[in-house]
Amino acid sequence: MSAVLLDANLLILLIVGTADRTYISKHRRLRAYPEDDFNLLLRLIAPMSPIIVTPNILTEASNLASQIGEPARMHIAMTFRAVLGDLEERYVDSRRAAEQPEFPRLWLTDAGILDEMTDTDVLLTADLDLHLAALGSVEIWDFPKQDIVIQAWDGPICADRCPVGENGTALPREEVGPRSQRFG
Repeated sequence: MSAVLLDANLLILLIVGTADRTYISKHRRLRAYPEDDFNLLLRLIAPMSPIIVTPNILTEASNLASQIGEPARMHIAMTFRAVLGDLEERYVDSRRAAEQPEFPRLWLTDAGILDEMTDTDVLLTADLDLHLAALGSVEIWDFPKQDIVIQAWDGPICADRCPVGENGTALPREEVGPRSQRFG
């Protein structure tokens, strides 16, 4: 089973939606996400274990998730506390994360994600800059649902497991061998 590393934005979506789906549209950090995106997030992470986070991701998510009024704020805080028990927290040394070449563009939390990614199977992100920085290093699942592409070591495939050619066009299943043969 694959492990999944969630970025702070998707962790906020997971926590707020778990607290109460109606909070998603009310939360200032989540207004761009329809409730269907929360459902998609649940479907994507369901077959994966564990969900990996770093202390920086948790801190950023905690600070941003609290940006909603009461009583939702208290409910989200209690849900955050409960969800922590289901997460695997991995420490990333800040000095090491800051040594990432992408640090000046991504800053500490996302540079730490890049540093930690070598030990995880899948990065699920809503952040285009992080996605672009991570391309080619591990399997990447980008959000929103219209643009989900997995970037694996041996070539990209669509989220529906259909192969994608070098130019990004979908390839028919019957005409394609293993990805390692397609990308030599």
